[in-house]
Amino acid sequence: MKSILVYLYLTYKFVVVGIKSAWEYKISFFVTIFSMFVNDILLIGIWIIFFAKFKTVNGWTFENTQILFANLLLGFSIAITFFSGVMKMAERISKGKIDTYLTQPKSVLFRMLTDDFQLSVFGDLLLGFVILFYVSIKYNYSNFIYVPIASVFFALGMLVSAGAFALIGFWIKKFDNAANNYFWTLDAPSMYPQNSIIGGVKVLFLTAVPSLWYISFSYKFVKFHSFSMLGVVILYDIAMTLIMVLIFRTGIKKYESGNAIATND
Repeated sequence: MKSILVYLYLTYKFVVVGIKSAWEYKISFFVTIFSMFVNDILLIGIWIIFFAKFKTVNGWTFENTQILFANLLLGFSIAITFFSGVMKMAERISKGKIDTYLTQPKSVLFRMLTDDFQLSVFGDLLLGFVILFYVSIKYNYSNFIYVPIASVFFALGMLVSAGAFALIGFWIKKFDNAANNYFWTLDAPSMYPQNSIIGGVKVLFLTAVPSLWYISFSYKFVKFHSFSMLGVVILYDIAMTLIMVLIFRTGIKKYESGNAIATND
């Protein structure tokens, strides 16, 4: 338990240091956050226009989209605020840049996940809270409770899914572009009505790109207050976490052999 608390404290301190560093350039600080905030609003604006013309899509309404987006934005923000290093794991492996972590007393995987800071994610976080307040006040006050809970497990699912794939870079040279594309592909289903994802596409997003496990099921937990749906998300998160750790432990041995370091430019 003490070890867990130490890692939680370190994660918090890394974020604080990142914010303080970004705050030194105040105009850039606010412009970066505001730009992402506006970008997200424009994305939601597309659905506002769509649902102004088509009230429902097989029973899916704009209310459903708002709940989905609140879950997406908060979940994404939680993951990237604290563990933005996941977006550069494959690149660091490819370029032999995790050598310094090997000499540090803390977990190498932990340092790979936390060794980065993305200021723009606070724009996502800000809009996520705006939508959360809106859907809670307008539709159901229980959203104040259910959406944050769902978002935490959404964040973990996204993090370990992307992380497990990025660690394949231990075996495949120059894997960073593939890992980056995979990261954003994982995010794709969270922007569309969940009942429109059917057939082969649904199978794809439950297997090769398994993001529906934490997107659809966490949404159903919020919408229907179904703890069985939340249980599915938690089981997926646990399973994928174990897979990520197994891939890492196997891959780091290959890295230590010098095989990965040889891929430096």
